[in-house]
Amino acid sequence: MKFAIQTKGDDFSNQLRETIYNYLIDFNLDYDEEEPDIVVSVGGDGTLLYAFHRYVHRLQETAFVGVHTGHLGFYADWTPEEVEKLVIQIARSPLKVVDYPLLEVTISFNNGEEKKRYLALNESTVKSTESLLVADVLIKNEKFESFRGDGLCISTPTGSTAYNKALSGAIIHPSWHRSS
Repeated sequence: MKFAIQTKGDDFSNQLRETIYNYLIDFNLDYDEEEPDIVVSVGGDGTLLYAFHRYVHRLQETAFVGVHTGHLGFYADWTPEEVEKLVIQIARSPLKVVDYPLLEVTISFNNGEEKKRYLALNESTVKSTESLLVADVLIKNEKFESFRGDGLCISTPTGSTAYNKALSGAIIHPSWHRSS
């Protein structure tokens, strides 16, 4: 198995990175930053989100696991005290992958001639910098609403739902579909 490690860059996280690296190398795993089978994120949610975007082109091939060293984290399940258990789990057990729903946001420009696609693990915010934002919102390729306002925040079920609610946003169940 090939692994990579992403840290938030502080001294504690970097020291923990070295410990994890040495343990995994001792278990004969290969370090590979280009095509890892698993990425260990050492930090908080921001570090894991950074790793997600760094390897977004490999989401079908790469698993992610987080070691929480920050102040607030929901995606990082392991603590620094559990690193030895984590390493043993990675090295000796088959990976148990939990798929989180992703948010795909496609923005069309120039009357639909240009499109930009973004993937988000927690939320995406679309804002207008010049005038009123007018957008058709589609869920599963089905029109949900036409939106007019200065911005729109869309959260995944595992993402920043509280942030969305703080903006007075609606919470829609992931199984939503419009009945005819």
